[in-house]
Amino acid sequence: LGAALAGIATRMDPAEDVLLLFMTSHGSESHEFQVTLDPLPLAQIDPDWLAEALDASGLAHRVVALSACYSGGFLPALADPQTLVFTAARADRPSFGCPIPTSPSSDAPG
Repeated sequence: LGAALAGIATRMDPAEDVLLLFMTSHGSESHEFQVTLDPLPLAQIDPDWLAEALDASGLAHRVVALSACYSGGFLPALADPQTLVFTAARADRPSFGCPIPTSPSSDAPG
């Protein structure tokens, strides 16, 4: 992803163009965006790494859309006056369509 961002930056005018980055996958409660491509040993993407990769690209105007559970955990690292961030879920919740873990109810039989 870092190499792709760097490559895209060579084709964009950093003063005029807006990067739209859309990422969709699974997310973890520890705010890691899951990437897998077996048998490659890929590292998961965390908010700080993504912020650093975006900053290193030199593209100042950015729209970032993250569709993953717990993706709201990326907001503090990514949001700034030049970056608009959309997430599919709050930092402490799975996204729509994913089951919310529940604890047994105290009034459940049994």
